[in-house]
Amino acid sequence: MLDSKPTSTSSTLSIKPLGGRVGALIEGIQLSGDLPVEQVSAIREAMLRHKVVFLRDQQEGSAALEAFSEKLGEPIPYTYADPPEGLEYTWEFDEIRSDHWHSDLSWQTDPVEVGILTPAVLPESGGNTVWSNTAAAYEELPEPLQAMANKLWAVHSAKKPIALSFPNPSEDELTIQGRFGNEATGARHPVVRVHPETSERNLFVGNVVYYFDGFARTPGQHIYELFQYYVTRPENTIRWHWRMGDVAIWDNRATQYYGVRDYGDERRTMQRISLKGSVPLSVDGKPSTVVA
Repeated sequence: MLDSKPTSTSSTLSIKPLGGRVGALIEGIQLSGDLPVEQVSAIREAMLRHKVVFLRDQQEGSAALEAFSEKLGEPIPYTYADPPEGLEYTWEFDEIRSDHWHSDLSWQTDPVEVGILTPAVLPESGGNTVWSNTAAAYEELPEPLQAMANKLWAVHSAKKPIALSFPNPSEDELTIQGRFGNEATGARHPVVRVHPETSERNLFVGNVVYYFDGFARTPGQHIYELFQYYVTRPENTIRWHWRMGDVAIWDNRATQYYGVRDYGDERRTMQRISLKGSVPLSVDGKPSTVVA
């Protein structure tokens, strides 16, 4: 497990773990356009180790955050909504629900590599976000379950997920047609994904799993719930209480996250940037494939 002692990578940048298994706070820097290469590398290394990192009191606007994202990886446009004026990669949302455990765009064959999130409007209270370490979840599986998970494949679909964990979804939310359109496809992914940089094994499930190969939908639901039990155990999670000026950066290949919808009719508007990912590989090196 992670060392709980604070670490420092330079005289101005410090990294302080926030939990025993996931989450760290980075202090001493602003994500400005002139951020040194070595500090960008330190941020990425901290993200790989702690899965999600947070920065407080960032003064830069959205354009500067986009410039930072180009140093961290390859930002991609969000094809399901137009960015705010003057921006290219930023997706702003307040109505689309995120109160379900998921990894971004997992129905694609090359899901998002890294997510960057910052608030634009916050409710007076509530609206936190929770992240989970899916490598820690895999490590917790009993050996027989690890052996089973290593061999399983699942189809992720934006249109017909196996379980939407938010209560009382509308028909539009059940089909997800209204949000993602007719062009949305699916992907067949390994349930255990080998991380391309850390070589860790991660449980790759989430709420848009449609079915597991070889299993009917009902037993598949129970398999899904079993794996998600380990993913969402409190010991494997970190809950972030947002303030204006905060930025979260997470490894989408090694996490799931959940936007807590506990703010009633108040407004909560977030801005997100996604970095281009790669095709997941199973423990025996087989790649994910597209499902029409």
